[in-house]
Amino acid sequence: MPVPRATPAGLERRRIVVGEIERTYRLAAPPLSPAPLLVALHGFGTDGQGLAQWSGLAERGPAAGFATVFPDGIDEVWADAAWLADAPSRRGVDDVAFLGAIAGALSAEGVARRTDPYLVGLSNGASFAEHVARLGQLRLSGVALVAASARAASRTACPRPSRAVPALFLVGTADPVAPYDGGPPRGVMASLARRRVRRRFGEPRWGPLVAVEEVVADWVAGNGCSPDPIVDEMAVPTGAPAVTRLSWSGPDAPGVTLYRIEGGGHGWPGGPQYAPAFLVGRISRGLDATGIVLEAARQAAGLDEPVRRAARAFVVDADRRVLLFEGGDPAAPELGTWWFTPGGGVEDDEDEETAVRRELFEEIGLAVDAVGPVVHRRHTAFDLFGRHFEQDDAFFVVGVGRHAVDESRQTELERELVFGHRWWSEHELMETTEVVHPTDLLSVLRRVGVFGDAPAP
Repeated sequence: MPVPRATPAGLERRRIVVGEIERTYRLAAPPLSPAPLLVALHGFGTDGQGLAQWSGLAERGPAAGFATVFPDGIDEVWADAAWLADAPSRRGVDDVAFLGAIAGALSAEGVARRTDPYLVGLSNGASFAEHVARLGQLRLSGVALVAASARAASRTACPRPSRAVPALFLVGTADPVAPYDGGPPRGVMASLARRRVRRRFGEPRWGPLVAVEEVVADWVAGNGCSPDPIVDEMAVPTGAPAVTRLSWSGPDAPGVTLYRIEGGGHGWPGGPQYAPAFLVGRISRGLDATGIVLEAARQAAGLDEPVRRAARAFVVDADRRVLLFEGGDPAAPELGTWWFTPGGGVEDDEDEETAVRRELFEEIGLAVDAVGPVVHRRHTAFDLFGRHFEQDDAFFVVGVGRHAVDESRQTELERELVFGHRWWSEHELMETTEVVHPTDLLSVLRRVGVFGDAPAP
């Protein structure tokens, strides 16, 4: 795959040191930060700039709401097979750590959210993406494979994906480089690739690819989907290869989708015919792979989900102290802990008052017949368990006199998130250096009369 010369507008080349090795990647920054992260991996013999140009993701990724990055593989290849570690030029190279370092740097900078990235790859980059997802080497929101399958060595190491995530496949049935029915690469391009690998790394020992439908079946079973797909024949322009979409789903199961391009070759559908068809097969121009990937990534990132409604309580005792929980994100322990008010999500059949009464009974064992009016509202956004949430909070003031907190009725999720509780005075909130949410809690409590000269609630 030759590297296109033109650099897409808005693509910034960056450097990062991983394990004493300087690595490079391209960033297409989002219009609003922080944004969910989309990582796009190029194929063998090209780089991130090439994939950015072929796919159009440098422009369309940010427009869809993503911080979009295009990492560069050392020697223009990704370690989808263990034998590459023996190559002198790749000793000490850790591609998984590289991806993790990019995500960490961009989240620390405020460009990307602290949520699980979506990983998409083309050809060798796709096989590497499948390897990372299958073995659970990084937490991902989803994975997409374009013009590739899994390496047999990856499947032997992990016969079934270790962590369920949405999986998307866009592959051609006449691909000579990544054969649909598995096996080694075929044809002239395969011979050229083997010659190039031999010159750079020694005798190729990457092993065969697994048949696409076998890999899809692995993900269907691993995700807990029903084995019976929904089959749709896609509308394509006259003369374009036919496309069949097969979709697997199940209750609470991440979906698996296969776009099977009849007679399609080795490349990015909707992208350029970068080499003659007799070498790489016919690249479908009738399927917008970029749009399909972005739709899947948006769904995985929760960008199209409705805003969550929540009801929370300022629980105040006779000494004018406010009850707060201490908690944290088990998926991101490096962020430490913070303090927050009791309360939680409003169910579909509840109003806000009913929800806060239920939450108070579950979380602290407090049974109340009624609560007063909503005293404060806010919109908040946060990341938890690798997912992003947009939430509208309604706050109530609940006076309890004296109350012994009973946490025995908390749900399994609440027990995982909550580490303890504490009653806070106005002075303690003024003096603390710990993280408290809402961040303006002290001023809100003064405004609604919990603190100050007003009688205690």
